[in-house]
Amino acid sequence: MSTALFRGRLGPLLLLTLALGACGTSEEASVGSLSLGLQALAIDADGHWVAGDAGGAFVIGDGAGARSRRGPDLQPITALLWDGQRYLALDYAVLGSLDAGARDQLLVSTDGRDWQVTRLDTTEEFSRLRQDGGGRYLAVGMDGGLLVSDDGDTWTWVDSHVDDAFTGLLWDGTRFLATALSGRVRHSSDGLLWDDPAPAATQALNAVAWDGSGRYVAVGDAGFIVTSDDGDTWQAQSSGSDQHLYDVAWGDDRFLAVGYRGTLLTSADGNAWTALDSGTEAVLKRVRWDARGARFLVVGLESTVLELAAGADRPRALAIEGDI
Repeated sequence: MSTALFRGRLGPLLLLTLALGACGTSEEASVGSLSLGLQALAIDADGHWVAGDAGGAFVIGDGAGARSRRGPDLQPITALLWDGQRYLALDYAVLGSLDAGARDQLLVSTDGRDWQVTRLDTTEEFSRLRQDGGGRYLAVGMDGGLLVSDDGDTWTWVDSHVDDAFTGLLWDGTRFLATALSGRVRHSSDGLLWDDPAPAATQALNAVAWDGSGRYVAVGDAGFIVTSDDGDTWQAQSSGSDQHLYDVAWGDDRFLAVGYRGTLLTSADGNAWTALDSGTEAVLKRVRWDARGARFLVVGLESTVLELAAGADRPRALAIEGDI
């Protein structure tokens, strides 16, 4: 793997702020226990998965259970991706600056256990990492910066020229869609040039999902949900919740949204939502659909890992072996 040096724009933030997630609230400071918060998740085609912790650790899951593993550094893991052959993770140099020698890092692993590290000349919190259908990798940042690669090895920092914080990222087969703290859902065909649409929501939006056939759902603060049939025009829906929603995924012929105080919301069409009993008050940060295992996986604070099987309306908690 070749190492390239690129410059970002975001100055360091307090560790506590990063640990709770960029869209979190100060109330979440009292929630954490063993971990600072699982806040990134990726699943491979065989149902193996890796979650990243704000304290710099990983949790590795397979048919034998879930186990903790200390990462190469103590820097918070903010984004994860399985690209078909390997896991890619980004961590965040929260306690430093470029002048002080701190750097974000790209971590690569085929099994989630042993990680190869490439230091990047950035100190931006990259919130999401995705890949398009043609091989382009894209990470979006909370200060509007982008990391772009066409092979997953050599990365270039790009200024998006967007005065906004990117929070969620989706590739729908023809373009990237990114949610933002401004309540916008921005679009880009190449990950470099982004439009400036009117806000889709009056609250910050934190994630966006697509059902693969035309329905888009974006979720955000205070239970805000908007839907679209084309990814351009959005309509607000009633979620029945006032809790912050941090992520949403499609699978099992339904959307699943997750958020603050253990919030789980499900919907077949994005319009009518039903609350599920998560069995926890932990802040739920990420959700992914595991097609091989026919289940949703959810991770969050308090070392929380939940599994919601296809057709089920209540998840079960998965235990983690070892402290994070």
